[in-house]
Amino acid sequence: MALLAGGFASCDDSTDIGTSIITDKIDIIVDSSFVISTSATVEIEDIQSRTIQQLIGIIDSKEFGYMKSDVVCQFMPSNALDTANVDENTGIDSLHLIMSMAMGSYVGDSIVPMGLKVYGLDKQLPSPIYSDFDPKGYYSESNCLGSAVYNASALGRPDSIAEGSTRNITVKLPTSLGYDLFKEYRNNPESFASPSAFAKIFPGVYIENTFGSGRMVSVGKTIMRMYYHTTVPIEGAEPPRDTTYYRVGNYFAVTPEVITNNNITLEIAQYIREKAAQGEKLLLAPAGYEVSFKFPADKIIDVYREKSGKLSILNTLSLSLPAEEIANDLGIEPPADVLLIPTAKKNEFFANNELPDGKMSFVASYNEGKYTFPDMRDYITELMGKETVEAQDLEFSIIPVTITKESNTYGNLVVVNIAPYVSKPAMAKIEMDKAKIIFTFSKRTTNF
Repeated sequence: MALLAGGFASCDDSTDIGTSIITDKIDIIVDSSFVISTSATVEIEDIQSRTIQQLIGIIDSKEFGYMKSDVVCQFMPSNALDTANVDENTGIDSLHLIMSMAMGSYVGDSIVPMGLKVYGLDKQLPSPIYSDFDPKGYYSESNCLGSAVYNASALGRPDSIAEGSTRNITVKLPTSLGYDLFKEYRNNPESFASPSAFAKIFPGVYIENTFGSGRMVSVGKTIMRMYYHTTVPIEGAEPPRDTTYYRVGNYFAVTPEVITNNNITLEIAQYIREKAAQGEKLLLAPAGYEVSFKFPADKIIDVYREKSGKLSILNTLSLSLPAEEIANDLGIEPPADVLLIPTAKKNEFFANNELPDGKMSFVASYNEGKYTFPDMRDYITELMGKETVEAQDLEFSIIPVTITKESNTYGNLVVVNIAPYVSKPAMAKIEMDKAKIIFTFSKRTTNF
């Protein structure tokens, strides 16, 4: 026993104790052999805008198609109008509809003059409302509130405007409408308590293209601005006299809480239709084409179960989709963002104003010629927990979308809304035959 104890003591400095008994080995398996074998271009019938962005204009391109878009919208009223010292019979000076677009937020010719008219709606808009909505029956041509001729160029404008980041389309509305709205607030302030209450007294407007073509603008903010004045006696003045103050109130705005819709007419170019018929996978927006495909999740799960062991960990799953710009004469680019979602869930996703959950819905931005979804691990984990992987779990759609982000309390940008893409015309070719799927997992092997 003493000799045996001495033998162990003499081995205390060795680092190889037990290696002949237990051996651990960790392998990282990376598999990029998976391919997407089934995909198709699918035509979109109609969409719900679900965004305050408004498309106005007409374009006609042999590489894109003919597209016309006009707008119907309600307004969110302010619940606190300045009525102090405002004469309800003489105090309202004017009322303007102002549509603001970011610099460069258009497709086509910036200089060509185009015209529009604004009509008052005669009845409330339906909900839900879709891109194929026909405003006939909701307005009367005799109820034209104003018109304007506009372009998207800074030529001939003052430097203070030309150097700004936005361009405004301004339409002068009847001053009588301003009086009517002001008196309604003073007499029945409850009419301004909610969008639905306000829509009963002012259902909204229809903004129609009247002449010109060659440009489609994306309006990001629409308001009705009231110009008014207050008259205040000058205290202690002899002889008595008044002071007049001229004021501005942005009392009515298109916001996410009210109904706004882009009424879109789209005739896809024969050039594009032929590409789709030849098997090319195309995205075209708004309300044009999306791409559907079968994701090989079942094969990925089979490989994992075959090659993994009891001590394996699923690490990552990513999908990268190369996308090409389609040459055209209007400078139309690929959609900035796309949504990846099971086809069976897409309508429910938009109807319920859902956000990507990282399990069955994902978003990606166009960057360096591709859309990349870097973290689909939870999707595979979710499927592995099911008794049976169904066909609808594998059928996905790629849909152009508009993503709205806001800063949280920590100053980080977070996604607050996903809507079908209506920012401006967009299109791209998805090279599904070059799609790259990378699947990795760790496998630990222990030898006793």
